[in-house]
Amino acid sequence: MRTSCLGAAAAVIGLVSVALAQPADMVNWWKADGNANDSAGTANGTI
Repeated sequence: MRTSCLGAAAAVIGLVSVALAQPADMVNWWKADGNANDSAGTANGTI
């Protein structure tokens, strides 16, 4: 079986996530990182 280098590179790129900075006027932010903690305020949720 032959493996394509392009296919392997595309698979790795698909695993990379982009982190965005919080806007200055943000009130709440739930990162979806396994919990419902509010990273910007005090409006924590429940899972």
